[in-house]
Amino acid sequence: MGHIKNSKSILCKQLSDCRAVFIIPLGGAVLNFTRRIALWDESGYIIAGLIGSETKAMNEGQDYERAFEAWLNEKQLPYRAVDQSRRRQFRRHKIKSFDFAVSTPGGLLLADVKGRQFGGRSLSGLKGLQTWVTQEDIDGLLEWRQTVAEKQSCEAGFVFAYRLMQVDVESDGFSVFEFEGQRYVFLLIELDVYRNNMKRRSPRWNTVYLPAKRFRNAAVSLAEWIDRKMMLL
Repeated sequence: MGHIKNSKSILCKQLSDCRAVFIIPLGGAVLNFTRRIALWDESGYIIAGLIGSETKAMNEGQDYERAFEAWLNEKQLPYRAVDQSRRRQFRRHKIKSFDFAVSTPGGLLLADVKGRQFGGRSLSGLKGLQTWVTQEDIDGLLEWRQTVAEKQSCEAGFVFAYRLMQVDVESDGFSVFEFEGQRYVFLLIELDVYRNNMKRRSPRWNTVYLPAKRFRNAAVSLAEWIDRKMMLL
C-alpha cells in the first residue's frame, strides 16, 4: 500500500493515465493503491475497494461479469473491477456497489452488469429481452455517480449482458462476443435514461423494468456508445 498524498499532487484522473489509480476521498487525502481504487468518507472509513482485474475473473458463479471483463480486455479498455464483498456504510446507510469502473474517451463509466438469458431467434426490434433491475441497483449507482462526479468526469449505466441461448440467432447488426463457448451481446442503458423511463415491476421484490418500446429506443451497443464518445473528442 502506498502513502498519503495531497490531492493537488495527483498526476492522473482517469484509469488509463497510470497503473496507480486514485478516486479522491471526500476528506481530501488520497491513498495510493497499486492496482486499486479506494474511496473514503469524511471520517476516513473505507467505503469500497475496487480490485485488480485478475481477482474478479477468478471468482466462480460470475459468468456474465467474466464475459464482460474478457470483452473489456479484448477492446483494450482500462478498467477496474469492484469487490462486491466490500459493501460498506455510506452516508449512514448501505450502498450497493457497481461492477466495473471503465475508462472511456469521455471519462469513467461506472457499469453495473446485469446478466440475462435470451432464448429468442432474432434481436430485431429487441423483443423478448428481460430489462429489470432492483430499486437498490438504481439508488446505489446514483449515489456512486454523484460522489465520484464531484472529483472527476463520470457517467453511470447498466450493461445488460445477454447470453444467446439459441444456436442460430439473427443479431440484427449487434456485435456478438464469444467467450468460453457462449455468445453474448452487451447493451448499455445510461442511468438517467433508465430512471426516467422505468416502470414498477414487483412491489414485493422492489424491482423495476423498462417497457419494450422504451428499451428499444434507449438501448445501445456498448461498443457503439464508446465509439460515439471517441468521435466527440
